[in-house]
Amino acid sequence: MARAVAFACALEKCAGITIANHNPHKARQLCALLNDKFGNIAMAADFNAPETIHGFYNADIIIQATSVGMFPKFDVQPLPEHFNFMSHHIVFDTIYNPPQTKLMYMAEKRGCRVYNGMDIMFYNCFEAFRWWTGIKVDEENEKKLFNIWKDLIYNI
Repeated sequence: MARAVAFACALEKCAGITIANHNPHKARQLCALLNDKFGNIAMAADFNAPETIHGFYNADIIIQATSVGMFPKFDVQPLPEHFNFMSHHIVFDTIYNPPQTKLMYMAEKRGCRVYNGMDIMFYNCFEAFRWWTGIKVDEENEKKLFNIWKDLIYNI
């Protein structure tokens, strides 16, 4: 998931991408791939380095794209426990179960806008349907179906 998110950010022309992984070697590998394809836009960060956490304070969007915090281990999150989210942060956790992860809870308490991975499931279904059938659902019907899906999935 992290690779897909990082490449999507690069394709959307993000000014800079910081990849943090508890395995720094994996972070450096992903940054090398991004930098080879898009220029010098990605840097690897080490969770144990203070400058990494400081760099997160300057971020606009924090995206968590690992299974950390997913059911049944919903009581963990990838950032240091003392991390103080800033109200300008947008926090996106690609996890969909639980609907609100510990990371999202901590960010929301600090006034951040938070999003989970449930909507990704919906749009992945549309892309798979288009890919398999060659039929693209028009935008108006997509929005109607999305609202129906949201009512169903968020009210379980």
